[in-house]
Amino acid sequence: MHLCVLVFTSVQVQTAYKCACVLRDTIAPYLLRRMKADVKVSLQLPNKNEQVLFCRLTDDQRQVYQEYLDSKECHMILSGNYMV
Repeated sequence: MHLCVLVFTSVQVQTAYKCACVLRDTIAPYLLRRMKADVKVSLQLPNKNEQVLFCRLTDDQRQVYQEYLDSKECHMILSGNYMV
């Protein structure tokens, strides 16, 4: 492990801060930040209704799904050894 220490002058810090502020102010009109509750109220959406539906897989779908279940990646995920 390498330790890297960066030292900035006060002028560099102030310049970087001003650049960040200019960037923030420049892109702010293009960013929409909304809370989920605000969107739901303004659109008057109904409450979410979740359903689980079961259907039969075709032979091709079953084969592809089985190949995934047998894959190295799937076994690593299920064993907790795969970082996504």
